[in-house]
Amino acid sequence: MFAAGAGSGVAGVLLVLALLLSATAAAEEPARKDVLLLYADSMLLPANVVTDRELRARLGADAATPVRFYTEALDLSWFPDKEVERATLDLLRVKYANRNLALVIPVGPPALRFALLHRASIFPGVPLVFVAAREAVLADLPLPPDVTGMWMDRDWRANVELILRLHPDTRRIAFVSGGGTTPSTADEFRRVAASYRDRVEPMELTDRTFEEMLEQAAALPEHTVILVGLFLRDRAGRTFTNAEVVEHIVRTASVPVYSALDVHVG
Repeated sequence: MFAAGAGSGVAGVLLVLALLLSATAAAEEPARKDVLLLYADSMLLPANVVTDRELRARLGADAATPVRFYTEALDLSWFPDKEVERATLDLLRVKYANRNLALVIPVGPPALRFALLHRASIFPGVPLVFVAAREAVLADLPLPPDVTGMWMDRDWRANVELILRLHPDTRRIAFVSGGGTTPSTADEFRRVAASYRDRVEPMELTDRTFEEMLEQAAALPEHTVILVGLFLRDRAGRTFTNAEVVEHIVRTASVPVYSALDVHVG
């Protein structure tokens, strides 16, 4: 359960996007608006599929002028090497050198950080409207006046309360997460779980290979509930989507399984 999930986060910025594009259209009266959708991670991730569908359908229908969408997936969680990031930066610089972008929409915290750090060389002067970003990731990067959007808050406390309400005999909550996310969902959950130690024992199935995680999930005793955070990369560096991780856990574990977003469970 997130305070702003894929659908609500998109809805929160659509009005800003429509107003921005309409205002620019009125001033310049172009034949078309070019918009870059900049995703932090693979388009195979279900949350990105939902977000992309909503943005294209609703913004395209509401815009005063036709919109041409360009899509880029930075794959920052699956390919964290700085060499890959530099190569991506060079590619984007060349690709969009002759495109008159009206707007860039970074989706996800790493995408917004990437855009803020490199916008001067890729799309100078182009406004940014972000979706599902995290303020903690941008603590060292103040937002310029032409950058706005919708912050996302991962409400782990609400998840714990829901679990305890539906499973009042819960004694342990086992939190599953992998690498590739900033800030770490395990760190976030750990801070929240500390206030529930008098009611449940928090457990962490983190920093493991995929097989190790599944083996330990299968061995969990009764009165345990599994809560899956974000699992995009395991300790061995192999890449995953949350949907496939949840599917394997459900097949393996004999205890209830919860996930952070509904798109993770199909």
